[in-house]
Amino acid sequence: MSQEEKEQHVEQGYEKLKENISMELVEKIKQFVSERDAVQNKSETEIPSVILPAESDKNKRSAVHQIINNHFMNLLVSDTVQGQIRIRHYFTVRQSDKMKTQQTFDPRNAKMQWPKDRPNYLQFLLYKENIETLNAINIVADALRVNVKNFTWAGTKDKRAITVQRVTGYRIDAERLVHINNIKNRKLGNGQVQVGNYEYVEEPLKLGHLGGNHFKLVLRDLHAIDSSGARVEKTIEELQEIVKKSVASLEQYGFINYFGMQRFGMNSSAPTSTLGKFLLNRQYEQIAISMLSSRKGKGDKDPIKAALDYFLETGDTQGAINKLPRFAAIEKTILKGYKDDVKNHIGAVQALPLNLKSMFIHAYQSYVWNHMVTERIKKYGIVPMVGDLVYAEQGNDIPIEDEEEAEQQQHGRPVVALTEQDLEKYTIYDIVFPVVGCDIQFPKSEFNKERFEEFMLQDGITLQHFADCHEYVAYGTYRNIMARPRDVEWSVKKYQEQTTQITPSDMDVLRKTEIVVPEGDKLALVVEFTLNASTYATMCLRELMKVPSTSLANKE
Repeated sequence: MSQEEKEQHVEQGYEKLKENISMELVEKIKQFVSERDAVQNKSETEIPSVILPAESDKNKRSAVHQIINNHFMNLLVSDTVQGQIRIRHYFTVRQSDKMKTQQTFDPRNAKMQWPKDRPNYLQFLLYKENIETLNAINIVADALRVNVKNFTWAGTKDKRAITVQRVTGYRIDAERLVHINNIKNRKLGNGQVQVGNYEYVEEPLKLGHLGGNHFKLVLRDLHAIDSSGARVEKTIEELQEIVKKSVASLEQYGFINYFGMQRFGMNSSAPTSTLGKFLLNRQYEQIAISMLSSRKGKGDKDPIKAALDYFLETGDTQGAINKLPRFAAIEKTILKGYKDDVKNHIGAVQALPLNLKSMFIHAYQSYVWNHMVTERIKKYGIVPMVGDLVYAEQGNDIPIEDEEEAEQQQHGRPVVALTEQDLEKYTIYDIVFPVVGCDIQFPKSEFNKERFEEFMLQDGITLQHFADCHEYVAYGTYRNIMARPRDVEWSVKKYQEQTTQITPSDMDVLRKTEIVVPEGDKLALVVEFTLNASTYATMCLRELMKVPSTSLANKE
Protein backbone atom coordinates (compact mmCIF):
# COMPACT_ATOMS: atom_id res chain seq x y z
CA MET A 1 0.00 0.00 0.00
CA SER A 2 1.44 3.36 -1.10
CA GLN A 3 1.69 6.31 1.27
CA GLU A 4 -1.23 8.00 -0.53
CA GLU A 5 -3.36 4.86 -0.15
CA LYS A 6 -2.48 4.67 3.57
CA GLU A 7 -3.60 8.27 4.08
CA GLN A 8 -6.86 7.61 2.24
CA HIS A 9 -7.38 4.50 4.37
CA VAL A 10 -6.93 6.57 7.52
CA GLU A 11 -9.39 9.21 6.28
CA GLN A 12 -11.94 6.46 5.67
CA GLY A 13 -11.37 5.42 9.25
CA TYR A 14 -12.17 8.91 10.51
CA GLU A 15 -15.42 8.91 8.50
CA LYS A 16 -16.44 5.57 9.98
CA LEU A 17 -15.59 6.80 13.48
CA LYS A 18 -18.04 9.69 13.00
CA GLU A 19 -20.82 7.10 12.79
CA ASN A 20 -20.03 5.87 16.29
CA ILE A 21 -18.59 8.81 18.25
CA SER A 22 -18.97 12.59 18.23
CA MET A 23 -17.22 14.92 15.77
CA GLU A 24 -15.39 16.50 18.72
CA LEU A 25 -13.86 13.16 19.68
CA VAL A 26 -12.88 12.40 16.09
CA GLU A 27 -11.04 15.74 15.93
CA LYS A 28 -9.35 14.90 19.23
CA ILE A 29 -8.12 11.61 17.76
CA LYS A 30 -6.84 13.44 14.65
CA GLN A 31 -4.86 15.81 16.86
CA PHE A 32 -3.58 12.83 18.84
CA VAL A 33 -2.30 11.13 15.65
CA SER A 34 -0.57 14.34 14.54
CA GLU A 35 1.45 14.35 17.79
CA ARG A 36 2.65 10.79 17.29
CA ASP A 37 6.22 11.64 16.23
CA ALA A 38 6.90 13.59 19.42
CA VAL A 39 5.74 10.67 21.53
CA GLN A 40 8.25 8.17 20.12
CA ASN A 41 11.04 9.69 22.18
CA LYS A 42 9.11 9.38 25.45
CA SER A 43 9.45 6.59 27.99
CA GLU A 44 6.78 3.92 28.30
CA THR A 45 5.33 5.55 31.41
CA GLU A 46 4.92 8.91 29.65
CA ILE A 47 2.98 7.62 26.63
CA PRO A 48 -0.32 9.53 26.46
CA SER A 49 -3.75 8.23 25.58
CA VAL A 50 -7.19 9.38 24.48
CA ILE A 51 -10.02 8.15 26.72
CA LEU A 52 -13.49 8.03 25.16
CA PRO A 53 -16.55 8.45 27.38
CA ALA A 54 -18.00 5.28 28.92
CA GLU A 55 -20.19 3.41 26.44
CA SER A 56 -22.62 0.74 27.70
CA ASP A 57 -23.37 -0.51 24.14
CA LYS A 58 -20.87 -3.30 23.56
CA ASN A 59 -21.57 -3.31 19.82
CA LYS A 60 -20.52 0.33 19.52
CA ARG A 61 -17.34 -0.35 21.47
CA SER A 62 -16.57 -3.30 19.21
CA ALA A 63 -17.15 -1.14 16.11
CA VAL A 64 -14.67 1.50 17.33
CA HIS A 65 -12.05 -1.16 18.13
CA GLN A 66 -12.52 -2.69 14.68
CA ILE A 67 -12.13 0.68 12.93
CA ILE A 68 -8.94 1.44 14.88
CA ASN A 69 -7.57 -2.02 14.05
CA ASN A 70 -8.47 -1.91 10.34
CA HIS A 71 -7.76 1.72 9.44
CA PHE A 72 -5.03 2.81 11.84
CA MET A 73 -2.64 -0.15 11.68
CA ASN A 74 0.86 0.77 12.89
CA LEU A 75 -0.54 4.09 14.13
CA LEU A 76 -2.97 3.41 16.98
CA VAL A 77 -4.11 0.63 19.25
CA SER A 78 -7.19 0.50 21.46
CA ASP A 79 -8.43 -1.40 24.49
CA THR A 80 -11.29 -1.09 26.97
CA VAL A 81 -10.78 -0.01 30.58
CA GLN A 82 -13.88 -0.03 32.81
CA GLY A 83 -16.24 0.47 29.88
CA GLN A 84 -14.14 3.29 28.39
CA ILE A 85 -12.18 2.93 25.17
CA ARG A 86 -8.54 3.92 25.54
CA ILE A 87 -6.60 4.81 22.38
CA ARG A 88 -2.80 4.94 22.37
CA HIS A 89 0.08 5.17 19.91
CA TYR A 90 1.64 2.14 18.22
CA PHE A 91 5.12 2.63 16.78
CA THR A 92 8.55 1.11 16.28
CA VAL A 93 11.44 1.88 18.56
CA ARG A 94 15.15 1.19 18.30
CA GLN A 95 16.07 -1.73 20.51
CA SER A 96 19.41 -0.22 21.54
CA ASP A 97 22.04 2.22 20.33
CA LYS A 98 24.44 -0.60 19.56
CA MET A 99 21.84 -2.79 17.86
CA LYS A 100 20.39 -0.97 14.86
CA THR A 101 17.42 -3.33 14.68
CA GLN A 102 13.97 -2.03 15.50
CA GLN A 103 11.00 -3.58 17.28
CA THR A 104 7.36 -2.64 17.58
CA PHE A 105 6.02 -1.17 20.79
CA ASP A 106 2.40 -1.97 21.67
CA PRO A 107 1.47 -0.18 24.92
CA ARG A 108 -1.27 -2.75 25.58
CA ASN A 109 1.46 -5.33 26.25
CA ALA A 110 3.89 -2.99 27.98
CA LYS A 111 4.76 -3.74 31.57
CA MET A 112 4.21 -0.63 33.67
CA GLN A 113 7.46 0.74 35.05
CA TRP A 114 7.04 2.92 38.09
CA PRO A 115 8.71 6.34 37.68
CA LYS A 116 11.83 6.56 39.85
CA ASP A 117 11.02 10.05 41.13
CA ARG A 118 7.42 9.20 42.13
CA PRO A 119 6.59 8.11 45.72
CA ASN A 120 5.42 4.51 45.97
CA TYR A 121 1.96 5.20 47.39
CA LEU A 122 -1.09 6.93 45.99
CA GLN A 123 -3.26 8.49 48.70
CA PHE A 124 -6.86 9.23 47.82
CA LEU A 125 -10.24 9.90 49.41
CA LEU A 126 -12.75 7.06 49.33
CA TYR A 127 -16.39 8.19 49.44
CA LYS A 128 -18.87 5.39 50.04
CA GLU A 129 -22.56 4.93 50.72
CA ASN A 130 -24.24 1.82 52.16
CA ILE A 131 -21.22 -0.43 51.79
CA GLU A 132 -18.56 -1.73 54.17
CA THR A 133 -15.05 -0.31 53.92
CA LEU A 134 -13.46 -3.65 53.05
CA ASN A 135 -16.03 -4.36 50.35
CA ALA A 136 -15.47 -0.90 48.87
CA ILE A 137 -11.71 -1.50 48.79
CA ASN A 138 -12.30 -4.89 47.18
CA ILE A 139 -14.36 -3.25 44.44
CA VAL A 140 -11.55 -0.78 43.75
CA ALA A 141 -8.94 -3.56 43.72
CA ASP A 142 -11.08 -5.73 41.44
CA ALA A 143 -11.65 -2.87 39.00
CA LEU A 144 -7.91 -2.18 38.80
CA ARG A 145 -7.10 -5.90 38.70
CA VAL A 146 -4.68 -5.67 41.63
CA ASN A 147 -4.48 -7.51 44.94
CA VAL A 148 -6.52 -5.98 47.77
CA LYS A 149 -3.37 -6.27 49.91
CA ASN A 150 -1.97 -3.33 47.90
CA PHE A 151 -4.33 -1.02 49.80
CA THR A 152 -4.18 0.17 53.40
CA TRP A 153 -6.48 2.41 55.40
CA ALA A 154 -6.62 3.88 58.89
CA GLY A 155 -9.86 2.29 60.08
CA THR A 156 -13.21 0.92 59.02
CA LYS A 157 -16.26 3.12 58.63
CA ASP A 158 -19.86 2.11 59.21
CA LYS A 159 -21.66 0.34 56.38
CA ARG A 160 -25.03 2.05 56.85
CA ALA A 161 -23.66 5.54 56.48
CA ILE A 162 -22.17 8.02 54.04
CA THR A 163 -18.47 8.15 54.87
CA VAL A 164 -15.26 9.68 53.54
CA GLN A 165 -11.82 8.37 54.46
CA ARG A 166 -8.24 8.32 53.22
CA VAL A 167 -6.81 5.19 51.59
CA THR A 168 -3.32 4.47 50.21
CA GLY A 169 -2.48 2.10 47.37
CA TYR A 170 0.96 0.70 46.57
CA ARG A 171 2.09 1.82 43.10
CA ILE A 172 -1.42 2.64 41.94
CA ASP A 173 -1.53 5.13 39.08
CA ALA A 174 -3.95 8.02 39.60
CA GLU A 175 -4.91 8.00 35.92
CA ARG A 176 -6.20 4.45 36.29
CA LEU A 177 -7.96 5.08 39.57
CA VAL A 178 -10.03 7.99 38.27
CA HIS A 179 -12.04 5.58 36.10
CA ILE A 180 -13.50 4.01 39.25
CA ASN A 181 -16.02 6.84 39.36
CA ASN A 182 -17.58 5.61 36.11
CA ILE A 183 -18.00 1.93 36.93
CA LYS A 184 -21.32 0.22 37.37
CA ASN A 185 -20.57 -2.76 39.57
CA ARG A 186 -23.09 -5.33 40.71
CA LYS A 187 -21.16 -5.65 43.95
CA LEU A 188 -22.34 -2.17 44.92
CA GLY A 189 -26.02 -3.13 45.20
CA ASN A 190 -27.67 0.10 46.36
CA GLY A 191 -24.32 1.49 47.49
CA GLN A 192 -21.94 3.93 45.88
CA VAL A 193 -18.16 4.28 45.68
CA GLN A 194 -16.31 7.37 44.47
CA VAL A 195 -12.65 8.38 44.68
CA GLY A 196 -10.79 11.68 44.44
CA ASN A 197 -8.14 14.02 45.91
CA TYR A 198 -5.17 12.03 44.59
CA GLU A 199 -1.70 12.58 46.03
CA TYR A 200 1.48 10.49 45.83
CA VAL A 201 3.01 9.95 49.30
CA GLU A 202 6.07 8.24 50.73
CA GLU A 203 4.36 6.20 53.45
CA PRO A 204 1.18 4.08 53.52
CA LEU A 205 -1.64 4.54 55.97
CA LYS A 206 -1.86 2.02 58.78
CA LEU A 207 -4.65 0.90 61.05
CA GLY A 208 -5.14 3.65 63.63
CA HIS A 209 -3.54 6.51 61.65
CA LEU A 210 -6.33 8.92 62.51
CA GLY A 211 -6.29 12.45 63.89
CA GLY A 212 -10.01 12.34 64.64
CA ASN A 213 -13.43 12.07 63.03
CA HIS A 214 -16.22 14.55 62.42
CA PHE A 215 -19.74 13.14 62.49
CA LYS A 216 -23.06 14.46 61.24
CA LEU A 217 -25.92 12.20 62.28
CA VAL A 218 -29.66 12.16 61.83
CA LEU A 219 -31.75 10.54 64.58
CA ARG A 220 -35.26 10.01 63.22
CA ASP A 221 -38.54 9.60 65.05
CA LEU A 222 -37.37 11.80 67.91
CA HIS A 223 -39.43 11.27 71.07
CA ALA A 224 -39.05 11.09 74.85
CA ILE A 225 -39.15 7.90 76.92
CA ASP A 226 -39.66 7.22 80.62
CA SER A 227 -37.49 5.05 82.87
CA SER A 228 -39.16 1.88 81.58
CA GLY A 229 -38.51 2.80 77.94
CA ALA A 230 -42.15 3.64 77.22
CA ARG A 231 -42.84 6.53 74.86
CA VAL A 232 -43.89 9.84 76.45
CA GLU A 233 -45.64 12.48 74.38
CA LYS A 234 -43.89 15.87 74.39
CA THR A 235 -44.25 19.06 72.39
CA ILE A 236 -41.44 20.09 70.07
CA GLU A 237 -40.47 22.84 72.51
CA GLU A 238 -40.28 20.32 75.37
CA LEU A 239 -38.18 17.94 73.26
CA GLN A 240 -35.81 20.74 72.31
CA GLU A 241 -35.36 21.56 76.00
CA ILE A 242 -34.60 17.90 76.79
CA VAL A 243 -32.04 17.76 73.96
CA LYS A 244 -30.49 21.04 75.09
CA LYS A 245 -29.94 19.72 78.64
CA SER A 246 -28.61 16.39 77.37
CA VAL A 247 -26.13 18.09 75.03
CA ALA A 248 -24.98 20.42 77.82
CA SER A 249 -24.39 17.42 80.10
CA LEU A 250 -22.53 15.58 77.35
CA GLU A 251 -20.25 18.55 76.66
CA GLN A 252 -19.54 19.02 80.35
CA TYR A 253 -19.11 15.46 81.56
CA GLY A 254 -18.46 13.43 78.43
CA PHE A 255 -18.86 9.65 78.34
CA ILE A 256 -16.97 6.45 79.12
CA ASN A 257 -14.62 5.95 76.20
CA TYR A 258 -15.65 2.37 75.43
CA PHE A 259 -14.75 0.68 72.18
CA GLY A 260 -18.07 0.60 70.31
CA MET A 261 -20.10 -2.42 69.26
CA GLN A 262 -18.91 -2.15 65.65
CA ARG A 263 -15.38 -2.84 66.89
CA PHE A 264 -16.50 -6.40 67.50
CA GLY A 265 -18.61 -6.86 64.36
CA MET A 266 -22.35 -7.27 64.19
CA ASN A 267 -22.22 -11.06 63.85
CA SER A 268 -22.81 -12.65 67.24
CA SER A 269 -21.67 -16.10 66.04
CA ALA A 270 -18.20 -14.83 65.04
CA PRO A 271 -17.37 -11.54 66.83
CA THR A 272 -13.98 -10.17 65.85
CA SER A 273 -12.80 -10.32 69.47
CA THR A 274 -13.35 -14.09 69.44
CA LEU A 275 -11.45 -14.36 66.16
CA GLY A 276 -8.66 -12.35 67.79
CA LYS A 277 -8.59 -14.79 70.69
CA PHE A 278 -8.31 -17.69 68.23
CA LEU A 279 -5.53 -15.91 66.32
CA LEU A 280 -3.52 -15.25 69.47
CA ASN A 281 -3.89 -18.93 70.39
CA ARG A 282 -2.99 -19.95 66.80
CA GLN A 283 -6.28 -21.81 66.50
CA TYR A 284 -6.45 -21.43 62.73
CA GLU A 285 -9.13 -24.04 62.19
CA GLN A 286 -11.47 -22.24 64.62
CA ILE A 287 -10.88 -18.93 62.80
CA ALA A 288 -11.58 -20.35 59.35
CA ILE A 289 -14.59 -22.41 60.38
CA SER A 290 -16.04 -19.56 62.46
CA MET A 291 -15.81 -17.18 59.51
CA LEU A 292 -17.23 -19.74 57.09
CA SER A 293 -20.07 -20.52 59.52
CA SER A 294 -20.81 -16.90 60.38
CA ARG A 295 -24.00 -16.72 58.29
CA LYS A 296 -25.90 -19.43 60.18
CA GLY A 297 -28.67 -17.04 61.07
CA LYS A 298 -29.28 -16.15 57.44
CA GLY A 299 -32.13 -17.68 55.47
CA ASP A 300 -31.77 -20.60 53.08
CA LYS A 301 -31.99 -18.22 50.12
CA ASP A 302 -28.81 -16.40 51.13
CA PRO A 303 -26.31 -17.27 48.31
CA ILE A 304 -23.22 -16.83 50.52
CA LYS A 305 -24.63 -19.13 53.21
CA ALA A 306 -25.57 -21.72 50.58
CA ALA A 307 -22.06 -21.70 49.06
CA LEU A 308 -20.30 -21.91 52.44
CA ASP A 309 -22.62 -24.66 53.66
CA TYR A 310 -21.79 -26.57 50.48
CA PHE A 311 -18.06 -26.27 51.23
CA LEU A 312 -18.46 -27.33 54.86
CA GLU A 313 -20.45 -30.37 53.75
CA THR A 314 -18.35 -31.43 50.74
CA GLY A 315 -14.92 -29.83 51.07
CA ASP A 316 -15.17 -28.78 47.41
CA THR A 317 -13.36 -25.42 47.42
CA GLN A 318 -13.67 -24.63 43.72
CA GLY A 319 -17.30 -25.65 43.64
CA ALA A 320 -18.04 -23.37 46.59
CA ILE A 321 -16.11 -20.50 45.00
CA ASN A 322 -18.16 -20.90 41.83
CA LYS A 323 -21.37 -20.68 43.86
CA LEU A 324 -20.36 -17.53 45.71
CA PRO A 325 -21.62 -14.17 44.41
CA ARG A 326 -18.96 -11.83 43.08
CA PHE A 327 -19.14 -9.48 46.06
CA ALA A 328 -18.23 -12.22 48.59
CA ALA A 329 -14.54 -11.26 48.45
CA ILE A 330 -13.46 -12.35 51.95
CA GLU A 331 -15.19 -15.73 51.69
CA LYS A 332 -13.49 -16.32 48.32
CA THR A 333 -10.13 -15.37 49.80
CA ILE A 334 -10.48 -17.92 52.60
CA LEU A 335 -11.56 -20.71 50.23
CA LYS A 336 -8.74 -19.98 47.78
CA GLY A 337 -6.31 -20.16 50.71
CA TYR A 338 -7.22 -23.82 51.24
CA LYS A 339 -5.71 -24.65 47.82
CA ASP A 340 -7.86 -27.80 47.43
CA ASP A 341 -6.73 -29.09 50.85
CA VAL A 342 -9.67 -28.88 53.27
CA LYS A 343 -7.28 -29.28 56.20
CA ASN A 344 -5.09 -26.35 55.16
CA HIS A 345 -6.64 -23.97 57.70
CA ILE A 346 -3.33 -22.15 58.16
CA GLY A 347 -3.24 -21.32 54.45
CA ALA A 348 -6.85 -20.12 54.58
CA VAL A 349 -6.11 -17.70 57.43
CA GLN A 350 -2.77 -16.56 55.99
CA ALA A 351 -4.58 -15.59 52.77
CA LEU A 352 -6.62 -12.98 54.65
CA PRO A 353 -5.43 -9.34 54.36
CA LEU A 354 -3.03 -8.31 57.13
CA ASN A 355 -5.27 -5.34 57.94
CA LEU A 356 -8.15 -7.69 58.69
CA LYS A 357 -6.10 -9.99 60.92
CA SER A 358 -4.70 -7.00 62.79
CA MET A 359 -8.28 -5.90 63.40
CA PHE A 360 -8.98 -9.28 65.05
CA ILE A 361 -6.08 -8.74 67.49
CA HIS A 362 -7.19 -5.16 68.19
CA ALA A 363 -10.75 -6.37 68.81
CA TYR A 364 -9.58 -8.76 71.53
CA GLN A 365 -7.48 -6.00 73.10
CA SER A 366 -10.57 -3.76 73.01
CA TYR A 367 -12.72 -6.45 74.62
CA VAL A 368 -10.26 -6.71 77.53
CA TRP A 369 -10.07 -2.91 77.85
CA ASN A 370 -13.87 -2.50 78.00
CA HIS A 371 -14.17 -5.17 80.69
CA MET A 372 -11.39 -3.84 82.90
CA VAL A 373 -12.54 -0.21 82.65
CA THR A 374 -16.07 -1.28 83.59
CA GLU A 375 -14.71 -3.01 86.69
CA ARG A 376 -12.61 0.01 87.63
CA ILE A 377 -15.47 2.54 87.27
CA LYS A 378 -17.94 0.26 89.07
CA LYS A 379 -15.70 0.22 92.09
CA TYR A 380 -14.23 3.73 92.17
CA GLY A 381 -16.45 5.90 89.95
CA ILE A 382 -15.17 8.65 87.69
CA VAL A 383 -12.57 10.16 89.98
CA PRO A 384 -8.77 9.68 89.92
CA MET A 385 -7.33 7.12 92.33
CA VAL A 386 -3.84 6.30 93.56
CA GLY A 387 -2.07 4.08 91.02
CA ASP A 388 -4.02 5.36 87.99
CA LEU A 389 -1.92 6.17 84.93
CA VAL A 390 -1.55 9.56 83.23
CA TYR A 391 0.67 10.68 80.37
CA ALA A 392 4.02 11.87 81.72
CA GLU A 393 3.99 14.93 79.45
CA GLN A 394 0.88 17.03 79.94
CA GLY A 395 -0.31 19.94 77.80
CA ASN A 396 -1.19 17.94 74.68
CA ASP A 397 -4.97 17.80 74.40
CA ILE A 398 -4.93 15.05 71.76
CA PRO A 399 -3.47 11.83 73.18
CA ILE A 400 -2.01 9.12 71.02
CA GLU A 401 -4.91 6.92 70.02
CA ASP A 402 -2.98 5.47 67.09
CA GLU A 403 -2.61 1.94 68.36
CA GLU A 404 -0.54 0.64 65.45
CA GLU A 405 1.98 3.47 65.54
CA ALA A 406 2.23 3.35 69.33
CA GLU A 407 2.84 -0.39 69.21
CA GLN A 408 5.59 0.00 66.61
CA GLN A 409 7.24 2.50 68.94
CA GLN A 410 6.88 -0.20 71.63
CA HIS A 411 5.93 2.16 74.41
CA GLY A 412 3.83 4.93 72.89
CA ARG A 413 3.82 8.02 75.10
CA PRO A 414 5.43 7.56 78.53
CA VAL A 415 3.01 7.24 81.45
CA VAL A 416 3.37 7.61 85.22
CA ALA A 417 1.30 6.28 88.11
CA LEU A 418 -0.46 8.78 90.39
CA THR A 419 0.52 9.14 94.02
CA GLU A 420 -1.60 10.53 96.84
CA GLN A 421 -0.01 13.94 96.29
CA ASP A 422 -0.91 13.90 92.58
CA LEU A 423 -4.66 13.42 92.96
CA GLU A 424 -5.49 17.13 93.17
CA LYS A 425 -3.55 17.87 89.96
CA TYR A 426 -5.55 15.59 87.68
CA THR A 427 -9.13 14.83 86.68
CA ILE A 428 -10.73 11.69 85.31
CA TYR A 429 -10.17 13.09 81.80
CA ASP A 430 -6.41 12.76 82.31
CA ILE A 431 -6.58 9.09 83.33
CA VAL A 432 -5.55 6.49 80.76
CA PHE A 433 -5.97 2.72 80.90
CA PRO A 434 -3.70 0.24 79.11
CA VAL A 435 -4.83 -1.40 75.88
CA VAL A 436 -3.18 -4.68 76.78
CA GLY A 437 -0.04 -5.81 74.97
CA CYS A 438 3.33 -7.42 75.53
CA ASP A 439 5.23 -4.22 76.42
CA ILE A 440 2.98 -1.89 78.35
CA GLN A 441 2.84 -0.37 81.83
CA PHE A 442 -0.09 -1.28 84.07
CA PRO A 443 -1.76 0.73 86.85
CA LYS A 444 -0.16 0.44 90.27
CA SER A 445 -3.45 -0.44 91.86
CA GLU A 446 -5.57 -3.56 92.18
CA PHE A 447 -6.10 -3.26 88.39
CA ASN A 448 -2.52 -4.29 87.81
CA LYS A 449 -0.80 -6.72 85.45
CA GLU A 450 -1.90 -9.72 87.48
CA ARG A 451 -5.55 -8.62 87.38
CA PHE A 452 -5.41 -8.29 83.58
CA GLU A 453 -3.76 -11.68 83.15
CA GLU A 454 -6.24 -13.32 85.51
CA PHE A 455 -9.08 -12.16 83.27
CA MET A 456 -7.33 -13.15 80.01
CA LEU A 457 -6.34 -16.59 81.28
CA GLN A 458 -10.01 -17.54 81.00
CA ASP A 459 -9.35 -17.40 77.24
CA GLY A 460 -5.98 -19.10 77.50
CA ILE A 461 -4.19 -15.79 76.80
CA THR A 462 -1.08 -14.38 78.52
CA LEU A 463 0.92 -11.25 77.75
CA GLN A 464 3.47 -13.40 75.91
CA HIS A 465 0.84 -14.27 73.30
CA PHE A 466 0.89 -10.64 72.13
CA ALA A 467 4.64 -10.88 71.50
CA ASP A 468 4.39 -14.22 69.71
CA CYS A 469 1.85 -13.27 67.03
CA HIS A 470 4.64 -12.50 64.56
CA GLU A 471 3.59 -10.11 61.75
CA TYR A 472 1.09 -8.28 63.96
CA VAL A 473 2.99 -8.02 67.25
CA ALA A 474 0.81 -6.10 69.70
CA TYR A 475 2.94 -4.07 72.06
CA GLY A 476 -0.02 -2.26 73.58
CA THR A 477 -0.85 1.39 74.10
CA TYR A 478 -3.02 3.63 76.30
CA ARG A 479 -6.52 5.00 76.00
CA ASN A 480 -8.31 7.71 77.94
CA ILE A 481 -11.02 6.36 80.23
CA MET A 482 -13.34 9.29 79.49
CA ALA A 483 -13.95 11.31 76.32
CA ARG A 484 -15.71 14.57 75.49
CA PRO A 485 -17.01 15.69 72.09
CA ARG A 486 -15.98 19.00 70.53
CA ASP A 487 -17.74 21.38 68.15
CA VAL A 488 -21.20 20.07 69.08
CA GLU A 489 -24.09 21.48 67.04
CA TRP A 490 -27.69 20.30 66.87
CA SER A 491 -31.11 21.13 65.50
CA VAL A 492 -34.57 19.54 65.38
CA LYS A 493 -36.16 19.10 61.95
CA LYS A 494 -39.71 18.28 60.91
CA TYR A 495 -40.20 15.67 58.20
CA GLN A 496 -42.86 13.34 56.82
CA GLU A 497 -41.49 10.24 55.07
CA GLN A 498 -39.13 7.93 56.95
CA THR A 499 -36.80 7.71 53.94
CA THR A 500 -36.63 11.49 53.35
CA GLN A 501 -33.07 12.79 53.05
CA ILE A 502 -32.75 15.45 55.73
CA THR A 503 -29.20 16.75 55.32
CA PRO A 504 -26.92 17.02 52.25
CA SER A 505 -24.06 14.55 51.86
CA ASP A 506 -20.53 15.61 50.90
CA MET A 507 -21.33 14.58 47.34
CA ASP A 508 -24.45 16.76 47.37
CA VAL A 509 -22.35 19.71 48.52
CA LEU A 510 -19.78 19.13 45.75
CA ARG A 511 -22.50 18.83 43.13
CA LYS A 512 -24.38 21.81 44.64
CA THR A 513 -27.49 19.68 45.01
CA GLU A 514 -30.16 21.41 47.09
CA ILE A 515 -31.94 19.20 49.63
CA VAL A 516 -35.55 20.22 50.21
CA VAL A 517 -37.28 18.57 53.21
CA PRO A 518 -41.10 18.76 53.16
CA GLU A 519 -42.34 19.43 56.69
CA GLY A 520 -44.45 16.75 58.38
CA ASP A 521 -45.51 15.55 61.80
CA LYS A 522 -42.32 13.56 62.49
CA LEU A 523 -39.25 14.99 64.22
CA ALA A 524 -35.56 14.29 63.68
CA LEU A 525 -32.51 15.38 65.66
CA VAL A 526 -29.58 16.45 63.48
CA VAL A 527 -26.41 16.44 65.59
CA GLU A 528 -22.78 16.86 64.63
CA PHE A 529 -19.59 16.72 66.67
CA THR A 530 -15.87 15.93 66.50
CA LEU A 531 -14.21 13.10 68.41
CA ASN A 532 -10.58 12.11 68.88
CA ALA A 533 -9.33 9.15 66.88
CA SER A 534 -10.50 5.75 68.07
CA THR A 535 -13.41 7.32 69.99
CA TYR A 536 -16.76 5.90 68.98
CA ALA A 537 -19.74 7.99 67.96
CA THR A 538 -22.09 5.21 69.10
CA MET A 539 -20.78 5.57 72.65
CA CYS A 540 -21.25 9.33 72.46
CA LEU A 541 -24.83 8.84 71.20
CA ARG A 542 -25.49 6.32 73.95
CA GLU A 543 -24.78 9.01 76.52
CA LEU A 544 -26.73 11.65 74.61
CA MET A 545 -29.81 9.44 74.20
CA LYS A 546 -29.53 7.61 77.54
CA VAL A 547 -30.00 4.19 75.92
CA PRO A 548 -27.88 0.99 76.08
CA SER A 549 -25.40 0.07 73.34
CA THR A 550 -27.52 -2.87 72.25
CA SER A 551 -30.37 -0.50 71.37
CA LEU A 552 -28.08 1.49 69.10
CA ALA A 553 -26.70 -1.66 67.51
CA ASN A 554 -30.16 -3.03 66.81
CA LYS A 555 -31.14 0.16 64.99
CA GLU A 556 -28.19 0.17 62.63
